[in-house]
Amino acid sequence: RFTDIYSEETSLSKASTLATYTQTRTGWSNRLLFETYFVLRLGADTRTFLEKGDSVYNDNYGFLGAGLDYSGLFPGLRLSFQGGASIDLVSKIQRGGPDIKTGLMFYQEWRKSHSALGIEIYGDGFYIKRYDNFLASSQFRLFYEIFKLNLKEEKTEKKLVFFDLSPIINIASSLDSSGIDYNRFIETRLGLRMRLTAPLSLMLNPYYTFGYRLQRPSQFPQYQDFRVLMTLSAAF
Repeated sequence: RFTDIYSEETSLSKASTLATYTQTRTGWSNRLLFETYFVLRLGADTRTFLEKGDSVYNDNYGFLGAGLDYSGLFPGLRLSFQGGASIDLVSKIQRGGPDIKTGLMFYQEWRKSHSALGIEIYGDGFYIKRYDNFLASSQFRLFYEIFKLNLKEEKTEKKLVFFDLSPIINIASSLDSSGIDYNRFIETRLGLRMRLTAPLSLMLNPYYTFGYRLQRPSQFPQYQDFRVLMTLSAAF
């Protein structure tokens, strides 16, 4: 049996808002690399939630359902299906009802033994009924570890505390099937990443973004933004 929690908060200077996303799962896994679980997911942002008027800067919703994941097809690849219902957390959004999220995620990291230079590749593609849209994203991250602290238990070699600090370049892209402007972009993100595991995993990544919208016409064909990303995760 397992329980895991993932939380992500992003401060966006251009939109003057703080966007948050949290998911918790609890369920069962087996030797065939299947996971069955119940899932609770929340998404919101401060400006949409607090500001009067009809403007929406990020979706504000809750989702409750069940899921089935499989990770035995290829290393780093996870197939996922979640079904349930979503509710709107603000009255200006009207998308609640039966909901599904199905698709795949992929992650790989490459680095030579004892090398400070590393590469990470992340990609996903999901159909989400709440938006009646297929969304896909990718990230190519190049980082250089300038400081690392790795404390282990002397007898068992169990990891007690891990901390690393790395300048990072992230080439991020996103596409969707509906042709929505803000879902179609390429960004170059330059920043600094700090990660701490003890035993919860905390990541802090302030970065500056140079963005280019792929959709035309676009309200913001080119843009720049300073953002701060923070993630918190734990597994039991």
